[in-house]
Amino acid sequence: MEFLDIKVPSWLGPKGKEEYKRIAELLLKEGKEFTEKDYKTLELYADSYDKWLRCEKFLKKNGYSYICKSGYPSQYPEVTISSNAQKTMLTCARELGLTPAARSRMNKNSPANDDDSNKTQDEKDMDELMS
Repeated sequence: MEFLDIKVPSWLGPKGKEEYKRIAELLLKEGKEFTEKDYKTLELYADSYDKWLRCEKFLKKNGYSYICKSGYPSQYPEVTISSNAQKTMLTCARELGLTPAARSRMNKNSPANDDDSNKTQDEKDMDELMS
């Protein structure tokens, strides 16, 4: 599948759309075959990336906390939103094979290194757990 065949979700924010395109092109250049699940993971990654960028921009401008009406310091909600977005991005990046550890695991489980080349990734993972 060519990248031109991929429709970027319209509901993504501007930076999320850019990241979606960037990652999709990167993965397709590497010859990765995508399923519907992969695209959903990429959507989640790109949406989280967009949220994270918006929160970080807010936090750079406003800081991490403010003084609330009671006079005590309170953390902006963007701190938690940013942290959660980072966690989601990392989880999705692993699933998409974007981290060094994920790539290493994928190479280890590639058909060239596996006698059970007809097995799905889930079957290989289950075999690994059972051994």
